[in-house]
Amino acid sequence: MSDINWRDIKIDESIFELENSNRGILILTDVSWKLPRTTVCCYVDYHTRIDRASEEKVLYYAFL
Repeated sequence: MSDINWRDIKIDESIFELENSNRGILILTDVSWKLPRTTVCCYVDYHTRIDRASEEKVLYYAFL
């Protein structure tokens, strides 16, 4: 997993830019921080940082 460019959602907010809204991402959440999940950028809420598909707070993400 070291080849994945993980980004801290608190520092890098490019996930919320309009041109990235339909991009697929891998996420690590506060519940499943060892097992990445796939989702789409538009499913992550800007204010709460919660993925609406899994209802878990996103800590790190990586673009697919």
